[in-house]
Amino acid sequence: MRDLIGLGSSAIAYSRDGSTITATSAFWANPLRLWDTKSGRVLRSLPQLANREGMADIVAFSPDGERLATGDSQGKVRVGTAVMGHRLYEVAIPHGPIRSLMFSDDGKTLAVGDEASTVWFWEVGTGRKLSRLNVDGFSWRVAMAHDGTTLAIGRWDGLVVLVEVASGRETIRLRGHRGPVNCVAFAPDGRRLASAGDDGTLRYWDLRLGRELHRFPTYRLPDGLIIEDLVNQIAFSPDGKLLAAGDSRQKLTIWDLETGHAYRSFPGSTSGGGFAFSPDGKRLASGGAYFRFWDVERGREIRRYPHNGRLNSVAFSPNGKSLVTGDSRSAVRLWNASLGQEVRSFTGHDGPVYEVAFSPDGRLIGSSGEDGIVRLWDTTTGLEVVHLQRQPKRLYALAFAPDGKTLGSGGEQGIVWLNNVATGRGVCQFEASPKSGVSSLAFSPDGKLLAVGGGEDAQLWDPVQGVQIRKLKHPGGVETVAFSPDSKTLVTGDINGALRLWDVGTGRLTMRIPERPLAEDGRSAIRSVAFSPDGKSLATAGDDAVVRLWNAVTGEPFGRYLGHEHGINSLAFSPDGRLLATASEDSTVLLWDVTIPQGGGREAEGSNVDGSAKGPKSERAPTEFLGVFYH
Repeated sequence: MRDLIGLGSSAIAYSRDGSTITATSAFWANPLRLWDTKSGRVLRSLPQLANREGMADIVAFSPDGERLATGDSQGKVRVGTAVMGHRLYEVAIPHGPIRSLMFSDDGKTLAVGDEASTVWFWEVGTGRKLSRLNVDGFSWRVAMAHDGTTLAIGRWDGLVVLVEVASGRETIRLRGHRGPVNCVAFAPDGRRLASAGDDGTLRYWDLRLGRELHRFPTYRLPDGLIIEDLVNQIAFSPDGKLLAAGDSRQKLTIWDLETGHAYRSFPGSTSGGGFAFSPDGKRLASGGAYFRFWDVERGREIRRYPHNGRLNSVAFSPNGKSLVTGDSRSAVRLWNASLGQEVRSFTGHDGPVYEVAFSPDGRLIGSSGEDGIVRLWDTTTGLEVVHLQRQPKRLYALAFAPDGKTLGSGGEQGIVWLNNVATGRGVCQFEASPKSGVSSLAFSPDGKLLAVGGGEDAQLWDPVQGVQIRKLKHPGGVETVAFSPDSKTLVTGDINGALRLWDVGTGRLTMRIPERPLAEDGRSAIRSVAFSPDGKSLATAGDDAVVRLWNAVTGEPFGRYLGHEHGINSLAFSPDGRLLATASEDSTVLLWDVTIPQGGGREAEGSNVDGSAKGPKSERAPTEFLGVFYH
C-alpha cells in the first residue's frame, strides 16, 4: 500500500515528492483537501473527487503524483488530477464500501477492494475494467506489493493470504491471528508483511520463509502505559525499518523492526483521522480534529492545523476591518479582513456555533449554537463577559439592537429572548414560532421593530413591549429575514429559493422573486439575505453555492458569483458596501468586490489568493474575488 492508511471513514496520503498531502475524515466531517506540506496552507478543496458531503473514505496518489483516486462508503471510486482536482472519471463498485485502494508501481493499474471479498482492477488511463479477483473468506483489508504482482488479503477467519495477481493463484497462507485481520501492509522491499487483528496482536512476517519474525502483543512502555486496544491502521516507513500502528484509542505507536521494541508513541495523535509517513520517512502526518505533523526521530509534534468543518455564520465589524466566523466545530474566530489572518479564537461552546454578530460599537461579539447558550466575548481580551444559559435547545438566531443595549436570541424552541447586554438580565421573552422554531432575527435600523423568521411566516414585534405588530405569510418556510437601511422594507427568503419583499408599515407584499432551479443535490434554499448599506441592492446565497445580487427596486438580477464548492450558509456586506463576505460548508470565507459592474446576471469566477482559478472553468466576467480564509 503506497503512502496510505485509510480506516473506513478517514484517509491521508502524501504525494511521492512530499510537497502535497490530501486529508479527509467523514468521522470529523473534514472535507477532502489538498495541502502544502511546507506552509501548511490549504491549496484547494477537491469536491469533484468527493461525495456529496465533500468527503472521501480512502485516498491514494499515483506513483508519479499526477493522479488522485478516492473511494467512498457507497462504492464509488473517483479518479482525477491531483493538482487541480478535476475528475476524469467515476466508476461504481457493486459492493461498497471501498475498503482498499492501490495504484500499481507503474501507475497504470488501480486495484480496488470492496466489501464482498472482491478485488477489482481498472486501467488508470481510461477507467476501463481489466479484471476482478474473488477472494475466499470475507476480506477486510487488501494490500498490493509495490511491483503489482502480489496481493495480501487479511481475512475474517484470521488468515493472511498472498495471491498472484495475474493468475489468481494462492501462493502463501500465513497462520497466527485468532480472529479477523484488520489491516495488512507490505514492506517497501515486498519481502516482508505486517498484519494486525482482533486478537490484539501486530505481527511481522518474512514472506520468503513464510514465518513470523516478531509479534507485538500488549506492550508495557517505560511510563507504564499499556497498549491493549486493537490496532486498526499500519504503515511501514519508506526505508522499511519502522512500522507505525494506530489503535482504537487514537494512539500512534512506532515500532523498531530490528529490535521489536516500541520506538516512539504519540497518544491522541490520530483522533480517528488516519496517518501516513512522508516520502523521506522523517515525518508522520495524522488527521482528525486537527491535521498534525510529527518528527519521527525526536518523537514530538512539529505543528498542527485546524481542519474544521462547515462555516455557519459570518459578520463584519462596524468599522469593516474585522470579520467574525462561527463554525460546526464550536469555534468562534476573529479575522483581519484585509490580510485574511486569524487574530483570535474564542472557545467555550459545546457543539456547532450557528450565529455570530458584532455589537454596534464593535467591542463585543455575540455567539449562539447547538448548546443553547448565548455568549458575549470581549474582542480585545478574548474573554467571555456574559453567559446566558437557555433551554437545552439549539439557538439559530442572534441579533444586537441598533443602540447596542439589547440582544435578541431564538432557536429550536420557538421562543425569542431579549436581554440587557451590560447585565445579561432578561428584558422580555415571547413565544414566536413554537411549532417550527426561530430561524432568523433582525432588528430594524431605527430600533422600533424586531423581525422573526420561522415556519410559514415572518413576524414583526415591538421589542420593548414584547407585542406582535404584524404577521407576514410566506408559504415555503422562512429561512432568513433582513431590513432595508431605511427600515421601510423587509425581505424574506425561503427553503424553495424564493424571495419576498414587504412594506413594513402596511404588511403588503410589494415584490416576489420566484424560486430558483434546484441545486444538483436537490436543495435550493436561500440561507442568507442582506441589503447593501445604500439599500439599492440585495445579496442572496444558499444551498446551490451561488452568490446573487439583485436590484432591490426592480427585482432584476445583476450579479452572479461562483467560487464556493458547497452550500453557503451566511453572507454580510462590509459597512461601506464595497465587499461581500460569504461563509460556506466548504470551510471557507470568500471576500468579493461587488462594486465592479456586472451585466445581466453574468457569472463571475473566484480565484485563490495565489491567483489560480477557483470553481468551474468557463467564459465568465472578470474576477471579483479578493481573498479566501481557510477555516
